[in-house]
Amino acid sequence: MFAGDPASTDPNYIPGELPTDGTGTYYGPPSLCSNGSTGLLTSDSLLVVDPSGGPISCVAGNYAGVGGCPGSSNVYASFYLRLQADTSICGTSPGPFEYCQSNPNSTGVNGTLDITGSASISANNVVLTATLPPNSTGFFLTSQTQGFTMNPAGSTGNICLAGDIGRFVGNDQVKNSGIGSEISLSTQLGEWSLLSVPDGSAPYAAVAGMESNFQLWHRDNGFAGPTSNFTNASSVTWID
Repeated sequence: MFAGDPASTDPNYIPGELPTDGTGTYYGPPSLCSNGSTGLLTSDSLLVVDPSGGPISCVAGNYAGVGGCPGSSNVYASFYLRLQADTSICGTSPGPFEYCQSNPNSTGVNGTLDITGSASISANNVVLTATLPPNSTGFFLTSQTQGFTMNPAGSTGNICLAGDIGRFVGNDQVKNSGIGSEISLSTQLGEWSLLSVPDGSAPYAAVAGMESNFQLWHRDNGFAGPTSNFTNASSVTWID
């Protein structure tokens, strides 16, 4: 947030030019003051703007240095900055987190899986979006367990799920990427539900603190003929 003092204590520093320190708080040499100085003639300015149109706060201060200099009118100033986040997720972000990358598909690029919306169960707003080769059929997979199996069933990709793997193969869940090279499923559109997440045994309802992992499996064309591939895999930890 701060790249260093905007002026240098170097005796050869010319006001208006770039500082010579560059990073961090600069503790200059005892060059301009017989009893030594720390940051003499440097200045920090901080501007805080309220985006809602409230008052603008400006703070600025100059460093007189340790011990100061006789006759110096500069004042010593330091600033305390506190950042506040939503305490419901602070320190334990619900993700999504990519934990397994994909292999290049027949287009020469890697298929991707993006999870957007909210990890909040009550918000009921989760969208799974996958990019894959055009006109390829695919469906999403999910599991509460992460894993890694290389080239399952001769696939050119890797499956990064283990345990009871659920498949989104219900009504209108198996899709073709078309010319847009994309497949998506949305909870808000009713295409799937956090109250009935597919599982190898039986669907489950997401609860706070539970982790779900997602990946997409799709048809592809290899050098030896038709094959399949996978996108990357990502995990989400649900919150209330």
